Amino acid sequence: MSAQPQRSFHRALSHSRKQPPRRPSSGSPRPNHFVSIRLNAGPCQEHFAAFYQHVTTEFPELQAYIIPPSEMHLTLALLHLNEHNTSSAIAAFAEASHVVRRHFSDYLLDLEFGGIDTFRSNWSTGQKTRVVYTYPKPGPSLSKLASFVDDLSLHLASKQSRDSPFLWIDSSPDRARFTPHCTLMKLKRTGNSGPIPDHIPDAAYSRFQDFEFGSARIASIELSIMMGPKESDGYYRSLASIPLPS
Repeated sequence: MSAQPQRSFHRALSHSRKQPPRRPSSGSPRPNHFVSIRLNAGPCQEHFAAFYQHVTTEFPELQAYIIPPSEMHLTLALLHLNEHNTSSAIAAFAEASHVVRRHFSDYLLDLEFGGIDTFRSNWSTGQKTRVVYTYPKPGPSLSKLASFVDDLSLHLASKQSRDSPFLWIDSSPDRARFTPHCTLMKLKRTGNSGPIPDHIPDAAYSRFQDFEFGSARIASIELSIMMGPKESDGYYRSLASIPLPS
């Protein structure tokens, strides 16, 4: 399947999802935790490293905005945890093991990644690339993952309290629903005091437009911490983990 039909399938999937009720995002705390699956092992890791090497060598001014291969992941859900809801969120995540078993008890989740797409900001000067990502190819594993994320989101939503919810869903109209993607580059504020570039140039990623990043065998689902120090292997610290069949 060529890259364009893959992208069309990918975008259609992101708009055909069951979702828990959305809450207004205006004024809400930003997410600080996420449910993730690691992509930092297996054949895809070598190709993520090749992309990283290309950008850091050819576009060193963008080094602060490229994701290290050790941090590659898919985000399945976003959460905002605080002193009032952390324990209930961890308990709800642990209880999601039955959702994992229902979907993956006899299924090995292998995802294939290929091609590149972008998220753009619609500024007055025109479309500006802010995020560059690759995406899982359509197939039984992606459909299985999509169904699992539906049920996981509904499970987590059912476990949170009205007074202190932990599941974070951006309800702004310009945000798509769950879009399975692996971020390769993202313009964001860093410790660098210099100005953020206004866009990522096409030349930084165009040679990888139809690139085959390869496969990843998914070993676990993790409740990960966005900020702060990483684990010894460079991945995000984890509050809890649910293993998948291997």
